Amino acid sequence: MSSFGDALKKAGILSEAEAKRAAHEERLARKSSTLEERTTAEIERAETEQKLAAEREAATERDRGMQKAQAEAREWVTRAREMVQREAWPADRVRGNRRWHYVDESGQIPFLMVNDEVSRGLEDGDLALTKAGRVINRKVALEVTRQDAVRLGFWNS
Repeated sequence: MSSFGDALKKAGILSEAEAKRAAHEERLARKSSTLEERTTAEIERAETEQKLAAEREAATERDRGMQKAQAEAREWVTRAREMVQREAWPADRVRGNRRWHYVDESGQIPFLMVNDEVSRGLEDGDLALTKAGRVINRKVALEVTRQDAVRLGFWNS
């Protein structure tokens, strides 16, 4: 009980029983307010934990999606590279006396000595050059651009 309650008791305004009852009610009021604060804090904590769990789950899903997309992209690049290696024209079939300039992987502009048949094919868009300097046909060029457009150095499509 507070000092004010003690003063009222000494003055005779408040009896001993009334003072005890007032002190008891005051303790109950304090206790119930702390219980309400505790339950409110627990509810807020639970909501925060749920939000954090949902955010973690969403981040995990995003990471899985990105990993899947990256794996698919690597697979496409590998497939395009293999297709170019498998379908590229042999060097002896390409070699000739005409210079054909293209942009290579490092961004420089080298040239490839090609024959008239290859030159016409490149001009007409029937053939394409990869950045590695390999000659490929239109079908392979379409597939490569669908999978990895950066790999082509020249294609008159």
